[in-house]
Amino acid sequence: MTDLRLGAVDANGDAFVFVGLERVGTAVEYETAPGQFSVHLDEPPPSSALTAPLPTIESGVRSVRMDKVRLLLLGRPWYARVFVDFVIDQHLLFCWPAWGEWRSIFTFLQLRDAIEAVAGRFAARLDVQWEQDEFKIEFMEAPSCSSLGDYIRWCEDRLRAVYEEAFLYAAANHPNAVIQIFHFPDAVAVACEQYLLHFVDFLRDIGVEAAGDVRHEAGRILFSVSPNDRGGSLAAIREALSAYLCLPGATIERTTASDVRNELVMDKLTMNLHHLKAQLAAAGMFARLQESTIAAQELTIAAQQELLNNSHHKLTDRATLIPGLVEVVAIEGKGFRVDLPELIRRLRSLFNPKG
Repeated sequence: MTDLRLGAVDANGDAFVFVGLERVGTAVEYETAPGQFSVHLDEPPPSSALTAPLPTIESGVRSVRMDKVRLLLLGRPWYARVFVDFVIDQHLLFCWPAWGEWRSIFTFLQLRDAIEAVAGRFAARLDVQWEQDEFKIEFMEAPSCSSLGDYIRWCEDRLRAVYEEAFLYAAANHPNAVIQIFHFPDAVAVACEQYLLHFVDFLRDIGVEAAGDVRHEAGRILFSVSPNDRGGSLAAIREALSAYLCLPGATIERTTASDVRNELVMDKLTMNLHHLKAQLAAAGMFARLQESTIAAQELTIAAQQELLNNSHHKLTDRATLIPGLVEVVAIEGKGFRVDLPELIRRLRSLFNPKG
């Protein structure tokens, strides 16, 4: 491993920076600290500069600046300017998305607001400020890194934690949609995504027009539901979705519905539940045929638990999801008992209180 070193100083007090024989940047001498330099690595920094050991004050380097360092945060490309001052132990990161590659369910302004909202949770480790079109982040802890590349990864890890927290916050506080984040086992992901999309059909069947979308972003599955009427109640949709997510693990009590409309909705919902469970069982059997260690029951439990975890209700050994209707009961562990006709009637009344 070759050290980063300074070349000959010219009449202006500037010097070239080399790793071995490769020129990787320039350096400017501090007027107030003769013999000490601020190193500016080329944009973007060459790989040889990133593998070089961190410079020291003894080597004449007081600070290092790297421009347009490419980062990858939960699958999304970002750029950063990195500044580290070895004398005062200051670590600054100025970062912004790769605007031409920005593809997200969230606008950047929504994500910016989310980052600002969650930054306080990391107060002991960093300070985040919004400056024009980028974030300025000052890290309050000193890294233990052997190279500039290690230092970049150290910054990226901390920034990724903030980004992930902000991503979850933005999903929970979207102003125009209900957004749930899932992470299903690969073997059952398609079946579970289909079940999620059927929720939009279910809403339509009980009189609510909405658009639904399943997309893969930041290593997760995002399910969003937006009412066609912008004045539609997101709270009612969340309540309906919570009940819907509980159904795959529920014991369904099916009685005759008093309304023909509800009978048709109940038939369709029951069919979708049977279809989901059949797909989960088939995925488990295929896994066993492939000598996988994942059994059908384990896949089914994992899928149902992921759906249930995304209900916004907190469950206990016996808890009511919708009073008098959906209850958690002990059935060989934990299960649910659902009166399906009453569920449909109650959910209709959520969206049509006067109907």
